[in-house]
Amino acid sequence: MTDKPKIVDKRGSNKPAEERFPGTVGVLPLRDTVLFPNLSLPVLVGRPPSVKLIESVVGNERILATGTLKDPKQDTDAKPDDIHSVGTLSRVSEFLRLPQGGLQVALQGITRVRFVDWMRDDDFLKARIEFLKTEPATREAHARMRNVLRLFGEVAELAPYIPPQFAVAAMNITEPGDLADFLAANMNMDSQTKQGLLEELDVEKRLASLEEHLTGELDLLRISTRAQEEITDEMRKMQREQFLRRQLDVIRQELGEGDSEELADLRRRVDEAKMPDEPRQAAERELRRLERIPSASPEWSVARNYLDWLLDIPWSNETSDNDDLKH
Repeated sequence: MTDKPKIVDKRGSNKPAEERFPGTVGVLPLRDTVLFPNLSLPVLVGRPPSVKLIESVVGNERILATGTLKDPKQDTDAKPDDIHSVGTLSRVSEFLRLPQGGLQVALQGITRVRFVDWMRDDDFLKARIEFLKTEPATREAHARMRNVLRLFGEVAELAPYIPPQFAVAAMNITEPGDLADFLAANMNMDSQTKQGLLEELDVEKRLASLEEHLTGELDLLRISTRAQEEITDEMRKMQREQFLRRQLDVIRQELGEGDSEELADLRRRVDEAKMPDEPRQAAERELRRLERIPSASPEWSVARNYLDWLLDIPWSNETSDNDDLKH
């Protein structure tokens, strides 16, 4: 990433951005998102100052700068103090007027810039910019890049929000700085974290931050996956039990073992007996046995007799006694 960022216009000019745009550019405020160099970003533009800015650059070289708002919930026109001091020089690659008003534009990031001096005319924000150069990638950065790619591959396998083509694109990036910007733009992180990565000019430090974020994200995804698998297994088990019980009822009906009303009556008597926990558990165990075995089986009679014996015990019945000795 040692080459200077370049801008190519319709006339074929191919000069470094520093030579083409050394002075002042219009600034488009971004809410809750960050544009990184060499990456594109679709933006819906609705506020009058931003619309005027886009309209003013579309007929020329389509160059402007983007800056992220410090408060993503801000709903008023941006002022210089509302925007982070580091942004991205970008080009409007696509432009579309919407029927309901506003514009849909696609921005292509070029390079990092710092807003030095702010000014505002009657239409939109402008700023004098200086170009920021990232530190050259070291051997350590290339080594850390490999680990980041490994972690991202594992996260991409578990994360539903990462399309497969993103993982393929990441694996084909060869420069550490380009990889750091690509992942920062596409990972599930808030705009303030992304802004910090945009402002970090040391490639290895950017990769280290992404490595930490990916490690935490991978741990959360693994926990979520295990929990989902346990829930799925439990649901399958319950569905299987219900299916088998339904099959058992059908088989009993085919065999003429219509004992469902009898079992229902036994269940009602168990509920009304108000047994202590231990005998109630024994009664429910015998009820489950009666559900599984045919009524013609000797085991059925044994279980039924034991259940009748439990139900005949006056667990909760009381009588009023007369303790008078003469009586």
